[in-house]
Amino acid sequence: QDNKNSFIPAEELSNLPPALFARVMHKWIIQTNGITPEDKHINAIKHLLVKNNFYYSLPGKCNFACQRGKCFFIDKSAKNPLKTMIFPLETGENILHDTNLVIYIGDQEESYSKIYNFAIQAHISSDIIKNGVFLRVKNDGDAYRYGGITHKLKKIFNDRGIPPVEREYIPIITDCNGILWIPGLPVRDGASSGENLTKITVCYKDKLDGEIEMHTALKRI
Repeated sequence: QDNKNSFIPAEELSNLPPALFARVMHKWIIQTNGITPEDKHINAIKHLLVKNNFYYSLPGKCNFACQRGKCFFIDKSAKNPLKTMIFPLETGENILHDTNLVIYIGDQEESYSKIYNFAIQAHISSDIIKNGVFLRVKNDGDAYRYGGITHKLKKIFNDRGIPPVEREYIPIITDCNGILWIPGLPVRDGASSGENLTKITVCYKDKLDGEIEMHTALKRI
């Protein structure tokens, strides 16, 4: 493989013996990215291959990604790494490389979230969390139901004065039934009912005024 438009199935990489995996990844990264990777980069990618979807930051002109079991490189000139990915979220800390976001799922984030400057929380049914939740950004025609009404995201963003250029950076939490929660807005109808609830915390690693203003604008009055 010698260009960033090619891909290798994650399963094929995972099945390689460790020494051969290291050689293959070294060669692929050098040919595509123009840099010689360190062992820590190779080892990190090896551990991430158990997931079908992930994004890993590399030095050089490209970053490494896996989507739906296909491994490839993304040029760093791409404006928003979230735009091309759907990230599966797991219990505990979910770090989104090359973004300002950390998503924490669970009820032990109190001390953890203190290291971040801005955080938004919601409680979601534990059964929904167990069945799989994901992070993405908006798609054309997106809508979801809360407060007994189906709301189109385009109208929500328009009403709250969110500039179009910023909308593709708003994190959207989804499950198999569609949008589950957008930080700053209510949880989807029925998704936060029941006795067993799990907390989802969206944290920002840096206090960026634009992001705080954006999510403040999304919150209900």
